[in-house]
Parts: sequence; C-alpha cells; structure tokens
Amino acid sequence: MERKKEWRLIDSGYLDAYTNMAIDEAVFLMREKLGLPATLRFYAWKPAAISIGYFQRIEDPSLKEYKRQKLTIVRRFTGGGAILHRNEITYSLACSTNEFPTFRDITKTQQLVHEAIILGLQNLGINAELERKETKGPDPYFCFVIPSKYDVVEEGRKIGGSAQRRRNRAFFQHGSILMDNKITSKNSKQKKDRGKIIDSLVWGFEKRLGIRLLPGQLTKEEVKLSQELRQIKYSTRNWNYRR
Repeated sequence: MERKKEWRLIDSGYLDAYTNMAIDEAVFLMREKLGLPATLRFYAWKPAAISIGYFQRIEDPSLKEYKRQKLTIVRRFTGGGAILHRNEITYSLACSTNEFPTFRDITKTQQLVHEAIILGLQNLGINAELERKETKGPDPYFCFVIPSKYDVVEEGRKIGGSAQRRRNRAFFQHGSILMDNKITSKNSKQKKDRGKIIDSLVWGFEKRLGIRLLPGQLTKEEVKLSQELRQIKYSTRNWNYRR
C-alpha cells in the first residue's frame, strides 16, 4: 500500500491584515529554500480588512466607503479581485508543482483545491458545488460579486474563490470561504464553530487529495521573514499604494 504524502497543517487563528499577507509570502518563499513539505494554512482577520489584488488600483471608487470607515487595505502578492475579509475562513497552500501532475496547470490546480473545499463544506451540510459556467463581461472590482468558472458556489452565489502565484517549480494559492448568515446549512451550530469548519475542510483535503495533514507551526526562519515583510512591505504606503 502506497504511503500517503504528508503535508504540514497550520492554524494561525486571527491576525491583522499585514501579518496575514506577510506570513503567506514568507511560507511561499521559504518552502523551497528550507525544503519544507507542502503547507496548508488556515487563518482569519482581526480587525476586518480588505485585500486587493496585486494589479488593482487602490484609488478605485469601489473602496471609497471602506476608506471612510478606516478599514485596513492591504495589497496581496497574488492577482484577482478585492475581498472584504469578514465572517470567513481564509486558507493558503504553498506547494511544489511536482506534488501532483494536476498542479502543473494553473486552472486544474484551482479546480482540484476547490473540489477539496467543497467536500469539506458538504460534510457540514452546506450545498456547495463547483461553478461550471464561463463569466461574461469585465471582472468586477470585488471578487465575490460574480462567480467565475471553477469558483465555489451555493445556489449560484459565490462563497469561495482563490488567487494564485507561481515561481520556479512551486505555486501558492490562497482564498476566502464565506461563512456569513446567508450560507445555509443543515447544522447551523457547526457553521458557526470555526474549529469544526476547519476540521471538516481538513477532512475534505485529505479525502480528495489522498494526503495526511499533520499539525505543525511556522519555523523560526518563516517567522523572522514574515516579521521583516510586514515591516518593510505590507504595512507600507509604498507597497499598498503602488498602483
């Protein structure tokens, strides 16, 4: 019997926007340098914040009201649309493209990861499925306005989306999974229990990918790099207002 691949599992809990993005990039950069296993991380945002895609303009009118509310706005190192991070669970995956043949293709990677998420959500009684229709027209500024092909949807409403970055033979994908009051579930208590949601998502990844997720923590090198990235990059106007 073939031994299952073992991945590192990290639950960072609630962190501020700058720290979340700094850790994401640090994990991605250090994975190859330190020879670390594939890493699946779950985290949340406190206080609520907005992340915008690498190529988006921060002066867009869509952000006017959120700036008035003084919400933190941070620029991601991945593309995609803006996201209001509130009432959600965020995940990130740093992995070699050689881990599975599917991971050599950007779209197929997104689809496979979303299928794992869908399994986890269905296990909670949420009627999640993969969006199969192509999007028509220009992309909206905010990511969750209209579902795109291979997004996670519930009754046509987008509840999960992702963005990706690739470098050498590695990829990084992170995304948000909505857990607001509009999500219907056969077990409303489980839907509000962050620990149970993550346990179910972990089960979905293990079942769909045939892997084992072993609880771990950031290495001291990842912590050091994330602290540096937070200070010199993600908390700075130069980075966040670069476009």
